[in-house]
Amino acid sequence: MNPNIEIERYQRYFSVGSLIKSKYPQLNSFLDVGCGPGTGFDALVKLGFDVEGIESDESRSSIAKSLGHKIYEGDWQTY
Repeated sequence: MNPNIEIERYQRYFSVGSLIKSKYPQLNSFLDVGCGPGTGFDALVKLGFDVEGIESDESRSSIAKSLGHKIYEGDWQTY
């Protein structure tokens, strides 16, 4: 993982999550399809979302799982 890319990913998730919260404040859950190592989860949780993810790449999903994130490992069609 490249730390600079992950910082940018966090910021991007925080921006998108903030926009969603401002438009739809009643929403409190988020499904991240293709969540990678789960970097965006921290930003979304900070905004008050309950987050789960789907990731087909075992090496990336294992990172997210090791951080305690709720990850379905596989493709979204099977999910």
